[in-house]
Amino acid sequence: MIEIPDWMIDATNNPQNSIFELLAKELPEGWNVQVDIENGSGSVSLFWPNDALTEIPIETTIEAALIKALAFAKYQGEQSDTAIEKSWRQFCKAMDSRRLTQS
Repeated sequence: MIEIPDWMIDATNNPQNSIFELLAKELPEGWNVQVDIENGSGSVSLFWPNDALTEIPIETTIEAALIKALAFAKYQGEQSDTAIEKSWRQFCKAMDSRRLTQS
């Protein structure tokens, strides 16, 4: 059995986990990121608010994949907001034209 020195276990000796802090702060509401690490590999999964799943490819590092997951979640949120606004404008326009034809 490999013996691990106590100083390696003490979390105060480890560098800050800034990528995890960034995810916790910036990940849009309802989105979740899962990191799986096993001997020789790892994976990053991004769960959408509707529970859909996107596997983020690890092309260089896990940290890069996490940043890509965050960027995609934020981008998708902006797209959803834009789609909702566009849909609302179309709805209002349709209602206005319907009122005009009924008058």
